[in-house]
Amino acid sequence: MLQNKQKGIALIQVLLLVGILSVFVLYFTQTSRQQIALATFANDRATALVNLQSAKSILLFRLLTEDKLVKNDDISGKENKYKTPFKWNFYGHPFLVMENVEASLQDQSGLLSAHFLDGELLGKTLLANGIEPSQIYRIVNYLLDWQDIDNLTRNYADEKSIFGDNIRNGHIPDLTDLKHIPEITADIYDVLSQSMTIHYAGSFNPMTAPDVVLRGLLDEQTFEQITHMRADNQLSKNQFNAITGIDEVEGIWFTPSNYLQLSITSKVGQVSLSQTWMLALNPYASVTTPVNYLETRG
Repeated sequence: MLQNKQKGIALIQVLLLVGILSVFVLYFTQTSRQQIALATFANDRATALVNLQSAKSILLFRLLTEDKLVKNDDISGKENKYKTPFKWNFYGHPFLVMENVEASLQDQSGLLSAHFLDGELLGKTLLANGIEPSQIYRIVNYLLDWQDIDNLTRNYADEKSIFGDNIRNGHIPDLTDLKHIPEITADIYDVLSQSMTIHYAGSFNPMTAPDVVLRGLLDEQTFEQITHMRADNQLSKNQFNAITGIDEVEGIWFTPSNYLQLSITSKVGQVSLSQTWMLALNPYASVTTPVNYLETRG
């Protein structure tokens, strides 16, 4: 009887020991998996960062050394396409630079200046994107009043009656400032943030205007034709002029400027890294640096 009892106790001890060992094994297994996951994440993040910086270097080199524009050959009439292994563009549409690395370039001359506001062009842009005409009139006036240096509205009323004491009365430092202006809802801000820039390039380039702006310049049929042609890198200055009837005149220039917003997204595994830079390029710089960073985000 005593012997059986001792055997029973020994069996319980063995079972307890096995249970304790099992818990330790499970703990170490889980810890190992977590460490492997962390190591994989760190490795993927490092790889994604290297790929992002590599793509940035490739794009900056090409932006400083290659022509940005599709040209007509005056003799043969053939199109000279971009001499790049990828189809870049300057109107904000993403393009693939290398495997799992996507970039976009937005020429700032294709956007509307937030500081030197073209009320007519802004009105057309808002109208083409579903904003009511009566609301557009007020928004344009609010944008002008928000940044002018006087204390009177366009209708000679006291600006404090509309804006209170928090009016800017100067150039906005960032587009997020627009959120503080009356009647600018989230939907309207979305249109304005895609349409406007605080980095005025000195002229307007409709060829590099994003779709949200281009839609306000052209009728629907012309808009579709132009967007399809430039998506295929087939749109030259002469073709744009012939199709749209828009001429290069003072204040309108078809060549992309050297003020560009560059955004790059790099993905590896579960890691996604994104960075955005506002660039002022000077390809022929001899004293200053050829690349100046006006803004960096991400």
